[in-house]
Amino acid sequence: MNGVIKLNFFLEAFENISKFQIKEFGRTPVIIFPEKMEKLKVLETSKGRVILKFLVKIEQTIPYSWGYQYNGYLGLEFVFAGHPTPKKKVGLEQEGISLFEAEAKFPKWMVIPEDLTDRKEVGKAC
Repeated sequence: MNGVIKLNFFLEAFENISKFQIKEFGRTPVIIFPEKMEKLKVLETSKGRVILKFLVKIEQTIPYSWGYQYNGYLGLEFVFAGHPTPKKKVGLEQEGISLFEAEAKFPKWMVIPEDLTDRKEVGKAC
C-alpha cells in the first residue's frame, strides 16, 4: 500500500474526530478535545510554507494544563516512512504550534477501501 493511500485513510479517520489521546513514553497521557481541526492546512512560517496534515485548535485537554502548554494549538503529522523536515518542525515551533508525530501503521488484516485513493489534494501533501 503506498503512502498516499495510507495518508488518505488517516486523514479521513481523523477529520471528524471528537477527541483523541496522546501518550508518550514516560509521560502522563493527554486527552485532546478539538474545537476545530483543519485538514491539510497551509501555513506560512519564518522558514517558509509548510503543509500540516491537521491543525487542531484545542477546546480542552485532560489534564487541563496541557491546553496551555500547547498554546491552544497542536499540529498533527502521520509518519509512514520519514519524519517531518527540520524546516517544518522549526517553523511551526516559532509560530507557537507544537508538532505531534504519530507513527501510522495498519494491521496486515485491514482492508483499505479503494474510494479513499481518489482525492487529488492528498497527493500534494505527501
